[in-house]
Amino acid sequence: MGEVDMGDEGSVPPALTGVGRKLLPEWVTTVITDGASVRPYMATRMPAFGETIGHAMAASMLSVDQAAPSDAAETQPVSLDEAKFGRKLVGTGGMGCITCHTFGKYPSLGIPALDLTLMSQRLQKEWFTSYLKDPQGLRPGTRMPSFWPEGQSVNQDIFEGDTNRQIDAIWAYLKLADDTNPPDGLVQGQKEILVQGEAVMYRNFIEGAGSRAIGVGYPEKANLAFDAHAMRAAMIWQGPFMDGARHSNGRGQGFEPPLGHNLFLLPSGPPFAFSVAPAEMLWPELTGKEAGYTFKGYWLDSQRRPKFMYRFLAMDVEDYWVDVPGELDASFRRYLTFDSKAHYTHLWMRAAIGSNISTMDDGAYLIDEKVIMRFEWEGDRKAVIQSSDQGSMLLIPVELNHGKARVIQEILW
Repeated sequence: MGEVDMGDEGSVPPALTGVGRKLLPEWVTTVITDGASVRPYMATRMPAFGETIGHAMAASMLSVDQAAPSDAAETQPVSLDEAKFGRKLVGTGGMGCITCHTFGKYPSLGIPALDLTLMSQRLQKEWFTSYLKDPQGLRPGTRMPSFWPEGQSVNQDIFEGDTNRQIDAIWAYLKLADDTNPPDGLVQGQKEILVQGEAVMYRNFIEGAGSRAIGVGYPEKANLAFDAHAMRAAMIWQGPFMDGARHSNGRGQGFEPPLGHNLFLLPSGPPFAFSVAPAEMLWPELTGKEAGYTFKGYWLDSQRRPKFMYRFLAMDVEDYWVDVPGELDASFRRYLTFDSKAHYTHLWMRAAIGSNISTMDDGAYLIDEKVIMRFEWEGDRKAVIQSSDQGSMLLIPVELNHGKARVIQEILW
């Protein structure tokens, strides 16, 4: 192995006992066939045996352990509320899993252990639950501590210490986990721009929002980056706002990414388009002045939250975002007001793009199982979800009445 002190775990290969109940069938096959590695900090590597041997060995292991296939294809949608609590438990304010475990591109805070973002791709949920309750029982000698000794949680603040609910919440979070939503305590800025009693603006190069980006950190720890070239909200995220170190030294060259977590990218390109057949339309690519957009500045409310003002052709648009407190994370409520001197019809706003967009029972929209959007608008036209091999996009009608319209958008993520 490398230079990391792992004790016996660093010199003795993992036991194969019960591996068919531990790992998902697809992962067992991948490991034997391709030699998949989840411990990059180890020098020893698993050899690749090829497809013929790999499939045969995997089938034998699963058969010996009488592995239940139910976990291999979990079909229940992930609860976003549960995942939020799971994220808190994984972070430094909860069980502190990131003290040892890496998280995607982020190294752990101490001795490295298995990447948390791969857990749901590798493990069966039943084994995961049993292991968290009794690590030594399933892996004698492991350095993994027990946070639920004798079935009792050491954290009584979340779900009143309910062990099963806490572990289910961690699993829900890990099923959604990627580099955009790391746990608290993992990412720290050198010169964090703090947001306290009122909104804070950051006008500089923001990665993903362009060279005319306007970042806004809101008091409830919800954040927004607005692209003043394309006249679009570029992204939202939660937690810490921005790291100001890059742009405070020298000429401050380069783009700075958001500092927080739960980063969600809003659609690139122009925000509005005309179409009589939105389900089949190709969304235009031209943006900025060439597409008829003009930035008119912004107005600040009493908490210094900006109302962005811009024009599309002969229509003035006011775009106002309000942070709404939540139990764990804040949400956004967005107010779009339209005032047109021309009689426009068949106007649409592209609210979201994703691999999968679906309508929920209450009429809200679920984007990639991570973000919920609700809308209020005037008129009889319905929203359109356009789906193709390239993904889906959600189109909201903007129906002008005597030149005026209003759309309210709620975003929970």
